[in-house]
Amino acid sequence: MFDELKPREVWGDASDYAAGAVGHTTDTLSVRDNIQWLLHNRAASIKVGVQTIITRSNIAAFPGLVEQLGGFGVDYISVSHLYPYYRSMMHEAAYTLISAESLALLEELEQLEICGRLEISPDEKGGIRAGTSGPESTKAYEDILRRADARNISLNLPLYLLIRDKAPLFHEVETIFLQARETASRYDLELMLPEVYASKDSRKCPYIDRNAAVIRSDGEVAPCFSYLYPHTTYLNLHERPCAMHTFGNINLQRFTDIWLSQGYASFRQSMQNMNENIAWCGDCRFIAHNCFFAGEGRRDCLVNEPFCAECPYSLNLTRCLL
Repeated sequence: MFDELKPREVWGDASDYAAGAVGHTTDTLSVRDNIQWLLHNRAASIKVGVQTIITRSNIAAFPGLVEQLGGFGVDYISVSHLYPYYRSMMHEAAYTLISAESLALLEELEQLEICGRLEISPDEKGGIRAGTSGPESTKAYEDILRRADARNISLNLPLYLLIRDKAPLFHEVETIFLQARETASRYDLELMLPEVYASKDSRKCPYIDRNAAVIRSDGEVAPCFSYLYPHTTYLNLHERPCAMHTFGNINLQRFTDIWLSQGYASFRQSMQNMNENIAWCGDCRFIAHNCFFAGEGRRDCLVNEPFCAECPYSLNLTRCLL
């Protein structure tokens, strides 16, 4: 089963190989043997767990991995969706950042066969607008828009039209997670699974939730590992720079002074209620269409800094080992 978890397909071009998107291989027999050795030689008080990443290519092999690790006697498995750092990874993600609330209404449009009649065009602000052809389509479309507005739900139609063909994949993930839970229960194995469809109203930062910070090797203190270094992400089917963001350096200040500094304390206070204070990009129709804030990558459209408005960790889609 370890061998089956190797990616079957690579998305991208030669530049992704050069950047390191692929080519990092692991001797799966050594991993298996090391786990078995550790389980055989551990002290009784030590728990042994495995973290694995779910992708479009390896999801079918996941129940077999749970079966195998359960048979070994592993105590827990922590599972995360993929966080795409390279363009080649973008289509390997087996989830969407469209919220569950918004996705339900968008799928209703699909069932009414309205999406096929939607006309997407640029608007005067550089974003997009959607309209329908035909009075019946327009009436049904406007009804759904009113319901969305009443519940303060945004509909990211452009993104939905790009990812709707992945609906069977999302349903497959649901089914496979159910199978994996049943297998884990037979082995008394703790299985920590990510969400398949996440609610925008249940966002919370795992680092804020656990009063955690990250200290870089040179002493810089970041609110989470995403801000340790500048890098690029490929969420919501678009490229976005992610700027480095730190609050101080332990070689120059005491950690407690950094932790209690006005900037860091203010950041944590805002993040305590992400649903009220932090924008959410997954449901925003502008995110992949010339959004200034996504292009800048430093602050969101509510001027919060750093940019946490597109974080799949806050929705328990991708998971940290905290």
